[in-house]
Amino acid sequence: MRKVYSLLVVFLLVMSIQAQNELRRKVVVVRPVLYDSSVDFLLGFSDLLMKEGYKEAARFLKDYAKGGFGTGFVYADSVTGKKYVITNRHVVALAQSVTIEFRDNERNVSSYKDCPVAIVDEDIDLAAIALPDNVTVGSLRFADETPTEGRDVFTAGYPGLGDNPSWQFGKGIVSNAHFYDEELSKVGGNTILIQHTAQIDAGSSGSPLLIQSATDKNEYLVAGINTWKAYARENANFAIPTSDIRVFCEKYLSSAHIAKDDIRQRAETFVGLAEQDYKEMVPFIAYDYIASVAPSQFDSWYKTFPTNVRKDIMRQFRNNPIEGVRMALAYAVREKMRTKKISIEPVDNNSDGNTAETAEVAMKCNGKPATSKWIKEQGQWRLTELSFFRPKSYLSQSIIDKDYEYMNTLSFSYTHNLLNIGKPLVSMFGVSYNYMFNAFVVAEINFKKGKTFLPESGERYKMDIAGVSIGGQLPLALGKWRLVPYLGAYYKMAIGDVFRDYIGLSWGADLVYPLGQVAGVFVGVRYNTIPYIPGRFNLNQELYLGFAL
Repeated sequence: MRKVYSLLVVFLLVMSIQAQNELRRKVVVVRPVLYDSSVDFLLGFSDLLMKEGYKEAARFLKDYAKGGFGTGFVYADSVTGKKYVITNRHVVALAQSVTIEFRDNERNVSSYKDCPVAIVDEDIDLAAIALPDNVTVGSLRFADETPTEGRDVFTAGYPGLGDNPSWQFGKGIVSNAHFYDEELSKVGGNTILIQHTAQIDAGSSGSPLLIQSATDKNEYLVAGINTWKAYARENANFAIPTSDIRVFCEKYLSSAHIAKDDIRQRAETFVGLAEQDYKEMVPFIAYDYIASVAPSQFDSWYKTFPTNVRKDIMRQFRNNPIEGVRMALAYAVREKMRTKKISIEPVDNNSDGNTAETAEVAMKCNGKPATSKWIKEQGQWRLTELSFFRPKSYLSQSIIDKDYEYMNTLSFSYTHNLLNIGKPLVSMFGVSYNYMFNAFVVAEINFKKGKTFLPESGERYKMDIAGVSIGGQLPLALGKWRLVPYLGAYYKMAIGDVFRDYIGLSWGADLVYPLGQVAGVFVGVRYNTIPYIPGRFNLNQELYLGFAL
């Protein structure tokens, strides 16, 4: 009897090892090959940042240009029989092509280069890569159900160990079968996710979440695709469920051809977005379009954009620099289109290139003929040129910074009498706090301490002064600097050897230099009317240094 048990255990172990080896043949390493235009931009911007002293950011961009890797799994289309690798969109977002690696072990690697990205879903974080016809490996099947909470699930992928992918097979349970998060829905589509505890790490994106078949414990079925990991939580990992993956495959991969009017519909949709949120336009912008934007131009554009747009772009840029550039280009295009009347010409006037890799769509811009050029990129028609929009000549038409963002300032000042600088009648030191209601209206509270001196009599007066003011300013963009002229009125009260209160006019200018996104340093000068000394008209000059937030 013991021999029977021993033989059974050995048999089960052998079957388990075979199942593991079979699984490794169906889960692959995905290495995106970036567009040349993306690499050129990243390296050029890296050089620009290095020259300006942002060494850490420059190194980040340089490393990003080298590319990375993720995971995917083999899927066979039930209609066409063609094989694809299913992965996350963000793994191949910048990919002109993809290298697929099959690894039987860490040393035995079979690579297939120049695999095209067949399609990306612009709503859900999914993508498919076409495999060559000569690939004969098996494929994974989809589970017919979403695993319930508490059920065992498995992960299989190639997270990074150092700079190299390393096989990892993990086991856990479903901790939340119907997870939803509003923030994740913005980037992953409005979908319900599977939360689980099986191991995933950087490089696991696109890997399958698996369950064991009910009829064959040695077969693993795809229950989802691992997409996110919550680093602030322990073992909180998230997968897009099979139901969404199945819809994606049936919608895109089972289609035998592209409809003739696809490019026209795409162009009409794009034109209709001119009055919508600019982020809706981002999926229409080709990565190839980035070749028309120089790093220095992007830097100049960024400074002229509204505060909320700059924040959106910088948030995206930190995660994916090229997607940040794409956002900037989408915003610039939309702003240009909003100033014009754009329409699509009738079908007969359009170029008949619907099934080609490039196409043109005829337009009218303010009643005049115009063209838009499109390329087939990652299975989608994307814009690569507009005849009425030239990135190299796009600049804000006004130097007025309508979104001047430093809402709070703290400054330290020295005030003296302008009419007698060598022997001042007024000598005071002070501190001021300014609050901006918007870019053009500012209020101030200030406190000063010092003395006045009458040369004729030799009398000296000690004074403590408290004041408030309100005024208007006009922030002017001068590259990175901001010149901010000011004109306002004030009320002040002096307490000391002399007590009095008075009102007056104040004017001057600040010169501001940004220190990062949310802080700045500035110097300024301000002139104040009305004397501190009774019975004598005066003009005081106030010099100050401050910090802005």
